[in-house]
Amino acid sequence: MCVREMRGLLLAALLGTACAYHPPVAPPPGILPKGPSPDTTGFGSWVIVRSADSLWVSGELIAITADSIHLLTEHGLVSDGTDRVVRVQVLTHDSEYGQIRTWQVAGTISALSHGVGFIFTGPIWIITGQINAASASRAGLLELRDWESLRLWARFPPGLPPSVDRSRLRLRARSG
Repeated sequence: MCVREMRGLLLAALLGTACAYHPPVAPPPGILPKGPSPDTTGFGSWVIVRSADSLWVSGELIAITADSIHLLTEHGLVSDGTDRVVRVQVLTHDSEYGQIRTWQVAGTISALSHGVGFIFTGPIWIITGQINAASASRAGLLELRDWESLRLWARFPPGLPPSVDRSRLRLRARSG
């Protein structure tokens, strides 16, 4: 295989990597539930919020009240006015798309054993792996436009109860 063909394959792999979704503020490792099954732990979903001044904040969605959104971050409870929120993304689960990338690399390397046939099988591994990884990277992502739909993903869907001690709220335990 000539250098020009190898450069083309490398360029295709790099361009495909750019198609995968990478959140602007990633959740802490192990905080998202595994798999797409419904979360029944009593915790809110992890959300990423962009405010009008282009600040990104991520945390567990605690509640949405008449005029505020409340997130629990690693640094404590953060509230912002709903009128200042531009975008909200809900990360429902960890899609584990990195595993697809691992199989893609392993398959591409194994295709080297095909000799000259690698010209055909290598790009197939690269292209299908990139498409699948890009698709899986968005599998656990929702963008909700209205507050009522977003409430369903909160720890306290009806709103923040007055009896809740805000200083005692804790994030879900991280899974291994």
